[in-house]
Amino acid sequence: MKSVKVCLLLACLVFAAAPAAAAWQRTLDFEDWSGPSGSPIGSAYPGIAFSTQNGDVCYLRRVDCASGLFMDGCVAACAANEDDVVRIDFARCASLLRIGYSCDNQVVLEAYNRYDELIDIMIGDPNTAATGGAGLAYLEVQSNSGMAYAKISGIGAYGLFDNVTYEVVPEPATMVGLGLGVVAVALLRRGRR
Repeated sequence: MKSVKVCLLLACLVFAAAPAAAAWQRTLDFEDWSGPSGSPIGSAYPGIAFSTQNGDVCYLRRVDCASGLFMDGCVAACAANEDDVVRIDFARCASLLRIGYSCDNQVVLEAYNRYDELIDIMIGDPNTAATGGAGLAYLEVQSNSGMAYAKISGIGAYGLFDNVTYEVVPEPATMVGLGLGVVAVALLRRGRR
């Protein structure tokens, strides 16, 4: 019985001493795409997927871009249809999402948790050369409780988004597994006696 208590105490110490899992951040600038405009993005990037209710989220090359729109580099992303809402799904819950955009409409960025509850929202003004813009405008949503997906409305087929940055905080599953392993070994040792 004493060894079980010692093992449980050690497991608790491992959990208490375990450092918080480090967050990792990634920025997608879409510059790695070498195909034509209109090719669907879908889940081409690990950990994140792009979709709409009516069509695809597509790559957009600068040469095919409407004049007056801003883009960082030579490739950005756009919705296939004018009134599409772009949905961004995360394989693991994100704590931050930032997008650069350029379009003639007001842009709305909404963040949702895994229960489909709205947890953050940002609204951006139209941003093109005609509206007095000077480059990509940025919207950012954050969540301490975990963002499962986000929606971007207002971009449609006549706008674009670029430089999508997202941050994911990994779950400390390794420490949980280690602690459970210590408890299991303690229980096995106790059962042999």
